[in-house]
Amino acid sequence: MFEVLFFHNGNTAYLEHGKQVPELQNSWFELYIKFLEEKGIDPLDGTYKLPAGDAEIFKTEDGYNWRFKNERPNRKYQKTNGSKN
Repeated sequence: MFEVLFFHNGNTAYLEHGKQVPELQNSWFELYIKFLEEKGIDPLDGTYKLPAGDAEIFKTEDGYNWRFKNERPNRKYQKTNGSKN
């Protein structure tokens, strides 16, 4: 059995028998960006609001990536920017 965790910061964790499987942990936010592009919608045309703060999309050599513009202060969660770099 597996378990999937969707985090407030756009990230995803996939666990199998309690162990993480990195190749199955694509950011849910990045997956949605790809979904928009597949539907013919330019992800750069939208605004994005996550529980942890507003996000901005930018084009990369491999497609798209994102970062927080103004992460909400005083969050009890770990702060990350979703970037793979």
